[in-house]
Amino acid sequence: MGKISRTRGKGFELAIAKYLGCKRNHFESEDLKHPILSVECKHRKELPKSILKWMRQAELAAPEGRIPCVVCHEYQQEYGDSLVIMKLRDIRDLLGG
Repeated sequence: MGKISRTRGKGFELAIAKYLGCKRNHFESEDLKHPILSVECKHRKELPKSILKWMRQAELAAPEGRIPCVVCHEYQQEYGDSLVIMKLRDIRDLLGG
């Protein structure tokens, strides 16, 4: 990884840590130290279009006052191993931030 990528990644991690009210781990296994979450931060130029489409669909379908999220499941995997995608501000609000 180049110096520019590391600098951008560090900046992103610091911004998310501030947003969630937690600390960035320096050279640790998890990117952010939070009392409840173990956070791995990924900063990309573009997210996969399908994920953005799914999230928009969830947002349009969500009744007023409900938090939209997307559950992603891989065929023949345990349902409990499915992934959940939701907006960071919604997670912050759920955590009481």
